[in-house]
Parts: sequence; structure tokens; C-alpha cells
Amino acid sequence: MTADVEARVSPEWSEILKEARESLRSAREDPLIERHLSLSLRHVDKLVSSIRAYVFYLKQTRNENRASVSDVKKLILSTRNALRFALCCFAVDHDDRYQLQTVISTTEVSVSLVKVISSKRGDSKCRTLAARFLSNLVTSNATTASRLVSMLPLSPSEDDIDAHIRSTVSDTHYATNQLALTASWVSLLLSSAGDRETLAAVVTSLHNCITSLASGSMASFSRDVSSDRLLISTLLRQLLSMQALKGSMGQSGTSVSQDDPATEWILILLMKLCRMGRFPEMYRAAGPGKDIVPEQIVLLHAIRSEQNGDNILGCESGSKAMLSSHMFLANLYVSIQQVGERDSNDTMQHALVESVILSVVDILGEGLGTDTVELASVRACLGTETELVHSLAINLGVITDTISVKNQERKVRELDMSVEEQHLITSLVRLIGNLCYQCRDVQDLLRTTLVPPIDPVITKTERSALHVLLSCTSLAHSCFTLREWAVVAIRNALHQNDLNMAVVANLEAQQALQTSTLGELGIR
Repeated sequence: MTADVEARVSPEWSEILKEARESLRSAREDPLIERHLSLSLRHVDKLVSSIRAYVFYLKQTRNENRASVSDVKKLILSTRNALRFALCCFAVDHDDRYQLQTVISTTEVSVSLVKVISSKRGDSKCRTLAARFLSNLVTSNATTASRLVSMLPLSPSEDDIDAHIRSTVSDTHYATNQLALTASWVSLLLSSAGDRETLAAVVTSLHNCITSLASGSMASFSRDVSSDRLLISTLLRQLLSMQALKGSMGQSGTSVSQDDPATEWILILLMKLCRMGRFPEMYRAAGPGKDIVPEQIVLLHAIRSEQNGDNILGCESGSKAMLSSHMFLANLYVSIQQVGERDSNDTMQHALVESVILSVVDILGEGLGTDTVELASVRACLGTETELVHSLAINLGVITDTISVKNQERKVRELDMSVEEQHLITSLVRLIGNLCYQCRDVQDLLRTTLVPPIDPVITKTERSALHVLLSCTSLAHSCFTLREWAVVAIRNALHQNDLNMAVVANLEAQQALQTSTLGELGIR
């Protein structure tokens, strides 16, 4: 270890850390926060020097490193304590740490932190602590966040990627040791992929930058993140790898573990972007081509799992963003439904299509279940400006007829429906019911939209979408959830709509409906 490095390591960080922790405890118990901040600011230069000394050591490891084991151990322990001291400094309220964040950021320590996180040769604990330090540095501070995103690109350029690929297949010592992937958010994610705690801290840093820059001159940062293909794909693949990991452990039937910090923070980041109205950009970035890719499936599943009864599509960015996100999903459903009809013989593609369809229906169905002024406008637009209602009616007609054909010789209470069929038909009915809620335009569409016969054995004439919805009640005995949502959907479709109620009366007169079933459901 050089004399210069030893000079930088010289502070006894164990003693400084102990003093900082005692100061923090006093600041929490008494109004002594100024003392804690003074201590923190007093050691900023020493902190930065210690981190730079560790970065210098990492640089030396690329070449022949002659440092003794004891020197390396001393440096690593010193760096760990220095980083712990930094985290201790930030363990105060937002208003108190803002000044400290700004002062530290002027030292450009973030450059050194990025180098520590990016290096796979260094100490894993130092990487984790450095990533946490970075996330604290940009928490609720637009100044520090803007400095970080200005110096750190989202993903490497194509030239950098090409050079890195060439270096991995080259036999030359120079290529192997010199052409590392240029620092970027993607490279930070990839370098920390093997350490879930470090990965979680890196994702937290990105999330905090987005939140800190949500307004002001750099508000477009969230759009840039959502549109970056390599970045979004990398994030989604980390979720994908976690699902694969659980599958290998024999737990594939359960949801992704929330005990994994990386999974938790990736989901938080994705949901934040969805709330900001960035879902369309993320979906397109995950799979820019016409074919459906697994990353898009993962994105949809993530949104569906995190809804919890709330609408999260554009809810933080106003009615325009909310409408745009819902319109995108509606048009996606219509287009995917058409693709599924054309490619029904392709088993793999058909499975992907079915997964997208079910996810989109679930997301829309749950999100539109909230009664707000903004969502009332969204319902009307989805009904009048897209083919969503028609596509939903077609899909509902297909599955209803399919189940009916399969159970022709069985009694009503002996109907057989698979779990997948129950899920799909219930989700379709729920979405149709929520679209109809206090929306006359969608109610009328159900009456005027014609659904062609799927199987002449069941019916030889076209039916209205309302007729198809009413027909679902014949399957309600086999699925309690379907029974509940059928009642809600039909009541919403008939609410204060005399023309729709006249259609029901006419169908009953023609004995085209199971009147007894409607009576049991309390609809007649």
C-alpha cells in the first residue's frame, strides 16, 4: 500500500463511527441535532478521502497488486466504517440532512461510489454500504439527484457494448483488463446482480432520483427511464430470475418472496413509474417488437400483484395520464385478442397471449372498480373510443359457449369448469360490470353490440353482448365468485336503463334465459 493511500486511511474510523452513533442517540433524545450535523460536516473531507483510497486500491487490483494481506484488510475495514459513518450521518429527518447531502455532493463522491459498486473485485460489504450511501445521498433532494443523473447515463452506448463484447472474447491482456463496461445504471444493476442487498440499494437510488426529480426542469427523467429498453429489460429480468430461483426451490406455486429486498424495491420502482403514467413506455421498452416477450408478461404480472384494489395507472399525474394508460391497456387487449385468434395453432405464442389477456383484464377490472370522477371519464372513453367492449363480449361469448358445449349432458349443479376457465370468465364479467357502472354509453353498447355465434349447437343467431352477459348466470352455480360478480355486472348494466331492461323482459318472454336462475340471483 502506498504512502498516499495510507495517509488517506489514517483516520480511526472506528472511533469516529462510535462518536457519531452516540451523537445520533443524543440528537434523538434531546434537541442536539446541530451537534450531530456539525460532527458529520467536520469529517466530510476525511470520508471522501477514505472512499477514494479504496477506489485507488480497486484500480490497482486490475494490475499486479503487491499490497500485503494485512494492509488490504485494514483498508477494507476502514472503508466499511467510513461508509457506516456516512449512513449514520444521514439517519436524521429530511430537513436536517438536506444541507449535509448538498455539501457531500459537491465533493463528487458519487463518482467514487459508482466505481465501488461497479467493481466486482472489491469487498461485497463495501459495495452494499456504498450503494446505500448513494441512495441516501439522493433521497428527497433534487440538487444531489440531478448531479448524479447528469454524470451517470441510464445505459451504455452501442459502441461501449460492442467494445465490451469484443474484450470478453479477446486473448489480449489489454482487452481483458482495460475494456470494462462504461459506468451506467444498467452496469450498476448487472454488477450487483449476484448480491440482492446491493441490487436493492442500487434500485432504491434510481427510485429516489425519480422521486426527487418528479417536478422541475428534469421531470422528464421518469420518461427517459421508462423508455430505456436495456434498463427496463434488466430490471424485469431481475424479477424473472427471482421467480426462477423460487421455482428451483420447489416454491413456484407461490408469489415472489417479499422478503427479498431487491424484488421489493424493483416492484416499488415499477409501481412508481406506473403511477406517474409511464406504463405504456415501459411495456414498449420491455418488448419493442410485435411478438410478446417474457419481460412484458413479468411487467403485467407485477402490476396485477401490486394493485391491492387501487388504481395505480397514472394516478399521480392527473386525468390525462390516467386516461392514456387505460387507453393503452384497452387497445393492447383488443390487438392481442386478434393476434390470439390468428395464432391459435402456435402453442407457445397462444400461451403468452392468454397470459397477457388475463393480466390486462384483471388490471383493468380491479382498477376501474374505484368510484372517482376521473375513472368515470375513463370508463366512457374506453367504451366509445376503443373496441374494448366488443372484444370483451366476443371473448365472453367464446368461453361461455365452450363451457356450455362441454357440459351439455350434465345438470346445472354438475357443471365442470377448470380453474383457468373460472378465473377468465369471472374476470371478464367483473370488467364488463365495472365498465357499466353509472356509464350510460357502455350500458347502451352492451345492448347494441352483436356477438356472432361461436357454435351453432348453442345458438344459430347473433346475440347482444347483454344477452351473453345474462347467459353467464347459468354457470354461476359452479363458481361462487362468478355468481357475485354476475349480480354486480347485470345490475350495473340495467341501472336506470329502460331499454336494457326491456331487452331482458323480451328475452324472458322468448324463454331465451333461465328465468329461475336470474330469480335466485335476485336480479328479476
